[in-house]
Amino acid sequence: LYPGDTLGRSPHVDVVGGEVDRLVVSYRGGSAVAVGETTVVQMTAVDDVGNPVPGYEGTVIYATGGWASDATESVTLGASDRGRAQVDVTWAHAGMHQVILESEPRKEGPWLQVTDEPPAHRLYFGDPHSHSLISDGTWSAEAAYRHADEIAGLDFVAVTDHAERIADDE
Repeated sequence: LYPGDTLGRSPHVDVVGGEVDRLVVSYRGGSAVAVGETTVVQMTAVDDVGNPVPGYEGTVIYATGGWASDATESVTLGASDRGRAQVDVTWAHAGMHQVILESEPRKEGPWLQVTDEPPAHRLYFGDPHSHSLISDGTWSAEAAYRHADEIAGLDFVAVTDHAERIADDE
């Protein structure tokens, strides 16, 4: 570029994760469930700075401490899984529970409240305010949604770009 020239769009860089540092555990669908309800447990391989490692392959052994219908299970991730697995866990007993990854790198998931009756309120985790490359963000909107879903395990995300930087064709 020469002085005075501008780019039509922001440059795009694909970030590729390094070696697996840890597996991130998240629950989909809120922080509380009733006995007998199923929780989607997501396990994602990330590097030491939190980038996804889509090439991770291996068997992940997880346990629910005997509080779910299946006490210990495993899931095998192949190349097509892109370093991420989702499993359904049905909770059999009320209390505060968590999924524990028994394989290396070992990881304890966040706590989940399991109640005898369906909870009156559920806490959902998400990002209500993010920006994309269209305004002053660092990712495309598609990448922000993919990160929220596949890496962070968020229940929702909203891309809220600044209107003054959006062209008519965007």
